[in-house]
Amino acid sequence: MQTLEFERFEITEGRLIRHLRIGDVVGSEYLPLSESVVEVDGKDQGFADLWDRLVLRGAVPRPVPGGRRRKVRIVDLFCGAGGLSFGVCRGLRAVGFDPVVEFAADLDPDALRIYKRNIGPVECAVRDAAELVDFELGVKRGRDFFKKSPWVKDRRLASRLSCVDVLIGGPPCQGHSNFNNHTRRFDERNELYLIMPALAIALDIPVVIIENVREVKVDHHRVVDRTRELFEDAGYGVSEGVISALDLGIPQTRKRYFLVATKPGSASGGALEDYCVLNRARRTLDWGIGDLEEREFGGLHSPAVLSAENRKRIDWLFDNDAFDLADSVRPECHRNGHSYKSVYGRLAWDKPAGTITTGFHTPGRGRYVHPSQRRALTAHEAARIQGFPDSFEFLSAEGEKPTNKTLAKVIGDAVPPVMGEAAILAALRQKQALCKELSVA
Repeated sequence: MQTLEFERFEITEGRLIRHLRIGDVVGSEYLPLSESVVEVDGKDQGFADLWDRLVLRGAVPRPVPGGRRRKVRIVDLFCGAGGLSFGVCRGLRAVGFDPVVEFAADLDPDALRIYKRNIGPVECAVRDAAELVDFELGVKRGRDFFKKSPWVKDRRLASRLSCVDVLIGGPPCQGHSNFNNHTRRFDERNELYLIMPALAIALDIPVVIIENVREVKVDHHRVVDRTRELFEDAGYGVSEGVISALDLGIPQTRKRYFLVATKPGSASGGALEDYCVLNRARRTLDWGIGDLEEREFGGLHSPAVLSAENRKRIDWLFDNDAFDLADSVRPECHRNGHSYKSVYGRLAWDKPAGTITTGFHTPGRGRYVHPSQRRALTAHEAARIQGFPDSFEFLSAEGEKPTNKTLAKVIGDAVPPVMGEAAILAALRQKQALCKELSVA
């Protein structure tokens, strides 16, 4: 058995077993191994690579029998199709908890249908998170504070969620994104960030995870700094920082900003990166989707029909063995040193992909041309690059396949699940006493 500070693996009796430790709390899961699985080198990274590869291709970890699994109750706001929640639940199961999403809300009914099928929340609603909690802010000596304790407007919901353990959410980020050239940093939607501390304080939730784009830190309204102040005044310890998909073994350059607040805690937690335990070697696109190259098209694995102009541009890339489109073949608006060089670009097997967005179906929205086939990415490939395992079903609760437009939106907008897994483990490590308390409650 190989030993790491937080994670170790062993192969025994035809099973690959993963042990994950946070403080004194240890969880163990396993994957059954078939005879067709190739030998690994016996080193920690070899075991980890095999584990991650099997999970991405649809294997579902099973808990090692023994021990009582304590329920951890979760509320998920701005939940989308469930990338963040899927990862948080996976992380909690890995250390021996039984996660239950008590309530989830989003304004996108299509995303919620996918969420319901994969996460199985007790209650989910097409609901504006801003209508859930009421609060009034004041400013003293340049610092925000709640003039009185926030409260949940819906008494039934407040009563039912009175013992929630974890609040997670990704407030809309379009106002922060560098792709938004109209209201960047000044978008009123950025204020939705403040709903997270308000609801956490109203329900006295001990663990809070908020994710957003990196640019949220330079928001004109200082939403991250104000949120930190509100949490600290309420007795939370706060850590924040950037989580990189590449550092978690996802073949994509995506980075997201996370703020983690835990209570009790009288001091700030420092840099979030100091608490991350899921470190992996960086991986290429071939690692993530190479096995799909010869798969027949159908269902989630179907490329979009492209315009004649875009087909000609893709042909030029392959005919010239190029990965960047020449100016002479580009539309006029993308010529002469345009800042988005990756637009109309071709992916490379030996490199990671750039950030997957809602435009992955077309080469005119980014570097989304397949490395070896004259087409753009399929939804299946984009989901894999986002770290969604094949076990995650992009279907409605009734089993209906969404439209390609819906698939592009929910996959491109999603948080890679492994980021949620890393964030919840960092939160539990930040407050190891809280982790132990949850395990014996």
